[in-house]
Amino acid sequence: MCDRDCISRGLFFLLLWSPLFLIDAYCVDRGNGVVRCFTETRIPDVPSDTVGIDLNVNNYISSVTESSFRIPLLNLSFLLLGLQKGETPLFVGAGAFRNVPNIQYLDLGGNGLIQLDPDAFIGLRKLQTLYLDVNGLGDSILQERYFRELISLQKLVLDGNRISSVIPHDSFRNLSFLSHLSLKLNQISHIRGDHLNNFRGIRFALFDISSNHLNRGHWDWGGNPFRDIAFDILDLSSNELSSVNLQKLLSFIWGTDIYHLKLTDLILGSLFGYHNIAGPDNETLSGLNNSELIILDLSLCSIFSLVPHLFSHLHTLKLLSLYKNNINQIDPGAFMGLDTLQVLNLSSNMLRAIHKSDFDGLWNVGYIDLQQNHIGIIDVGTFSNLKHLFTVDLRDNVLSTLLLEPHVTNFYLGGNRMEVLNIPENNNKTSILDLSENRLEDLSLLYSLIKMPMLESVVLRNNNLKRCSFDGIISPLNQLKHLELSHNFLWIAWDSGQCLKIFHNLTKLEILYLDNNFLLHLPHGIFNGLISLRYLNLSFNSLSYVSTDVFPQTLEVLSLSNNRLVSPNPDAFKYVKFFGIMENPLACDCHLKPFIDWLIGLNLTLNEYLLEIKCAWPPEFQDISVIYLNTSDCIIEDGKNLELIKFSMFASFASLLTLFVTSLILYNHYRGICFMWYKKLTEKLLYGPKQDSDGFLYDAYVCFTGKDIQWVQNAILQHLDFQFCDKNKFSMCFEARDFIPGEDHVTNIRNAIWNSRKTLCIVTRSFLKDGMCIEAFNIAYGRLFSELKDVIVFLVVGGIPEYELMKNKMLRAFIKSKYYWRWPEDPQDHSWILDRIAHQLVQRVQVSHLSTKKTFSLFTLLSIARRSKKR
Repeated sequence: MCDRDCISRGLFFLLLWSPLFLIDAYCVDRGNGVVRCFTETRIPDVPSDTVGIDLNVNNYISSVTESSFRIPLLNLSFLLLGLQKGETPLFVGAGAFRNVPNIQYLDLGGNGLIQLDPDAFIGLRKLQTLYLDVNGLGDSILQERYFRELISLQKLVLDGNRISSVIPHDSFRNLSFLSHLSLKLNQISHIRGDHLNNFRGIRFALFDISSNHLNRGHWDWGGNPFRDIAFDILDLSSNELSSVNLQKLLSFIWGTDIYHLKLTDLILGSLFGYHNIAGPDNETLSGLNNSELIILDLSLCSIFSLVPHLFSHLHTLKLLSLYKNNINQIDPGAFMGLDTLQVLNLSSNMLRAIHKSDFDGLWNVGYIDLQQNHIGIIDVGTFSNLKHLFTVDLRDNVLSTLLLEPHVTNFYLGGNRMEVLNIPENNNKTSILDLSENRLEDLSLLYSLIKMPMLESVVLRNNNLKRCSFDGIISPLNQLKHLELSHNFLWIAWDSGQCLKIFHNLTKLEILYLDNNFLLHLPHGIFNGLISLRYLNLSFNSLSYVSTDVFPQTLEVLSLSNNRLVSPNPDAFKYVKFFGIMENPLACDCHLKPFIDWLIGLNLTLNEYLLEIKCAWPPEFQDISVIYLNTSDCIIEDGKNLELIKFSMFASFASLLTLFVTSLILYNHYRGICFMWYKKLTEKLLYGPKQDSDGFLYDAYVCFTGKDIQWVQNAILQHLDFQFCDKNKFSMCFEARDFIPGEDHVTNIRNAIWNSRKTLCIVTRSFLKDGMCIEAFNIAYGRLFSELKDVIVFLVVGGIPEYELMKNKMLRAFIKSKYYWRWPEDPQDHSWILDRIAHQLVQRVQVSHLSTKKTFSLFTLLSIARRSKKR
């Protein structure tokens, strides 16, 4: 039977709250005989075969009387009447449910101040679950005869009421099936020894008195209130008990049979740095000495330290939870006496180191949870004396190295800072090893791990695996079945030819994760030897092609989602039964027909999945599911003709490739001589006699730093400026020779730029650091946008990467919109680059429009140019 919370959860609310503006009441048949009604002011008429009525949301029922159910509803098994919105409290009269005698689940909770007739539940002899929470009920609900006929009642929920004392009526002796009683969020301050006499002999599956006021009551309880009562779960949480008060309370219930005791969210210690609240000592839990306790939950209790023999009275305890305290110190002998403990939860505390004596006394512990602490050091041999220990969970700590214990079966070390892992030679039991989210870089670590003969599962996701210092063959005697290598950089190792045989002897491997590894292709034979592989995840890579022989024949489940497959060949996946290929740029043409036919033929029940496999090209099919494509018109060419065409294309391509490669080799060796011949033939046609100056004093202003003057003279001016050599054609202007002494430097630069046809910028690392050179470039760039002419020749010298050039806003705008030259390292190419520069100096190109890739707008650059002119 579904709980009240799961039945009402997720129901939508209407916007009209006042009954004066209610829309017409209506009911909806949810199927299976369940009816949900809205805006009702009375119990609605429903079919006689109705199984359930949900009136929990947006209804305004103010009373339920004997006449509310007009006809007998003998099939009705659950009724939800909680959360009514009427202005008057819900009234439940005598015999209100006589016509629905077979109800098993009744919810009357959340009604504020409900009014119950003592005979309201007459006739409900089959009722098993009753919710009366948040109804403003007082002590009388337990002390009077309301439940006398509920002989089948199993669960009674009275949370969030005003009950201050628990004194059950004599009629509770007849409720022999009652096993769940919840009284949390009431006002109970104490329970005297004789209050629960009518519960004697009951074994409660749950008795919940959490979130009450037990810390405020007097501590003279007059005996054990739980005498002759047993509990599977007793919840005393959130009662603001201190260590002293907890010791008193437990002393009153000494000897009570409790299987699971919840003491969460108490005040058993000070916050970090404070000492105003005493922590628990070795007598705090002494009252549980004879309770045969199996599970103790002390989570969220602000415990700072574990003192010696703190748990020495819990001789039968098997599970101890100390989750999310402030434990920073474990004194020697803290766990002494817990000889039977099997599970210890110390997660989400403040431990920084684990010492060899910390777990003394836990001789039978099998599971230790140390997640989410700050552990950076673990003494060697800490777990060596815990012979029954099989699982250690150290996830989300700060460990950088750890020596694995040979006898521990499962190690969880994810979310640490592991760079090195020490594996003892005698490790013969470890089966599961989680090393995810660490700092491991060497894939050859896997070779060391496989030496552990019982290892079945290795998790290495979210590391930095990118190299392989040892490249060998794994021993075939391994037992590995599960391997996760996702979220790494395997493509770096495989592209360099490393660890290409790492899977070759994993003959028992069944599950392999390789997603998010930036793989561009799968190396040939990478999966050789995986004769048992059933599941392979290659999603979120960059695969554009998969060969037909790469996957093993045993593969059943394959994920290739979020790759770059355009037209996959179905022959590569012919053994696969379940296939994922969403989010790939599929080209939906006739070449995709074999793949579509194979995909649809996998399983007729996969139509919903096929809807998510969509085309990316051509544009008219974009985002169209492949299941809607009509491939009946696609014609598959004859095999012989196709082979002949392929051979002809291959021969033609091979001939052209040979000719191209030969020409490329000859040009590479003799390109200097070739360029000299080319220059002599084209010089007169291209340049002719020296052109008119068009009113300019110079052909070019050469902008460079004083540190580079020697190189500029030897490499540039010697070959272009006519004052250096009579054969040169250009009149060049540069600072050291042509600037007017005594004139403002910026004025000299501006005059040189505007009196020259073009500006030649020699960009070196010194240029980028020289403010005057940058200013000169800004003025030249402003002139470009003023005249709309190509007036800048940009030459980069010294192998400066483009991202350094892009740091300056003006340079970035120019580089994005115009081409520039780089000075070649090979001396054979110097003549060529000088010729290109000379050609650009004589060109007169009109800039007709602005590229959309420019960083600045035209108006911004024109304003810069105007400011430069004003200077």
